[in-house]
Amino acid sequence: MKSEGLIKVENNKTLVKYVDTNSGVESWHPISECDMAHRYDAVKYWNICGRYLGPKHPAIREWMLTADNYFLEPRGPNRSKGAKLQMRYLPPVAE
Repeated sequence: MKSEGLIKVENNKTLVKYVDTNSGVESWHPISECDMAHRYDAVKYWNICGRYLGPKHPAIREWMLTADNYFLEPRGPNRSKGAKLQMRYLPPVAE
């Protein structure tokens, strides 16, 4: 992320660049105030695909462990997006 210009250190604080998807406004936030956000909603992935494979399936583990599926996002926007989905994890179909 540093090489992409998304992280910088200023006054001994690590900051994360955030661009609001609605307004396009760019801002910097302390990394301590950020969550690891999913690029594709985890609940959608589980409900559409994962639940048919089962929670311990290698494909599910691979998706969860792939760093490219995540980015740092301030807590407020990340948690707000999750709440707006109004989706819950469905039970697994396969074991």
